Amino acid sequence: MMFSKLKDSVRILGKKEEFKGYMKNNPDAFLADAFIILKEQEDWQIDFYSEKKDKITSFILKENNLQMKQSDVFKKEDTKITELNLENVKIMLEHSLKLIETQTKEKPSKIIIALQVLNDKETWNITYLTKSFKTVNFKIDAATGAILSKDESSVVSNLKLGDFIKK
Repeated sequence: MMFSKLKDSVRILGKKEEFKGYMKNNPDAFLADAFIILKEQEDWQIDFYSEKKDKITSFILKENNLQMKQSDVFKKEDTKITELNLENVKIMLEHSLKLIETQTKEKPSKIIIALQVLNDKETWNITYLTKSFKTVNFKIDAATGAILSKDESSVVSNLKLGDFIKK
């Protein structure tokens, strides 16, 4: 259902005049990723990347309004951003979330989800922020459902006392 909403949003976005204007001014731009925080936002953020400008433009459809914001790209200098092809996604988000539930005992207070291309594969990049101040990140192949990686860390262990002291 969540993935269907994403596909619908991309389709509707393609019909918006503001988006058509963006594409006219950025003919090299392509769908780079989609992002949502469950329990916090209801609408997908759809990101398009212009290699020529090395910028990401984010689009969020809220009801019938379109929000648009351009930002710098957060990537390593030698990293190439690859076009996200929604047709390659065969494993639905709900299936990926159920798979994660079987692989961790952690309960999320927030779930951050990105659908992006990593290592030439459409990938569900899902991070749990837990009540016990941990992050649990899974990367799941969106075509096969295979778990590509799992990483668990404590947010607290990454902080230093000095981070809380005013200077």
